[in-house]
Amino acid sequence: MRNAEGRMGPLPGRCGFWGAWGLLTLAFLAGCAPYQIRGVVLEGAAPMVAVVDAGDPRLQKPGLEGATVRLVLGPREIKPKTFGPTFSDGPGQFSLPITELGAGFLEFDALMVAQKSGYKSAWTTLRLPGAGQRLLIILAPGRDDQPPPGDILRDTLDLGRSLQRD
Repeated sequence: MRNAEGRMGPLPGRCGFWGAWGLLTLAFLAGCAPYQIRGVVLEGAAPMVAVVDAGDPRLQKPGLEGATVRLVLGPREIKPKTFGPTFSDGPGQFSLPITELGAGFLEFDALMVAQKSGYKSAWTTLRLPGAGQRLLIILAPGRDDQPPPGDILRDTLDLGRSLQRD
């Protein structure tokens, strides 16, 4: 379509539709980027896992290298999904991608587990952290007294076997 000066101008119907379609597609693809849980593994007196604000000063402390971090989505379901393991780097930082559809904006229960040889494991069930939150994981030196929970079906069968023996 030519404007008043005889130059080609925008095509009102076609460009508006396709431009809007392109913007929506880009927004959708950006929203499909994998959700990541980020945090730090530190040494402390007692093992723990906590969701903290991304600006928490403890996240800047030097941490433990080589800790294993994994996440189990739906730990109480018959078929939980495990993500990881990933490992903490030199300063103790880690990043764990979660590819489950809706992770990052829907609420999911998750079992978070961190382990390192020579340290007591830290684990807890929590809601996935939001965009402005991180995980603070503390591992305490020593041996594991109680291992973290695993597969709910296996744990139930093990409990049943132990009750049959009694």
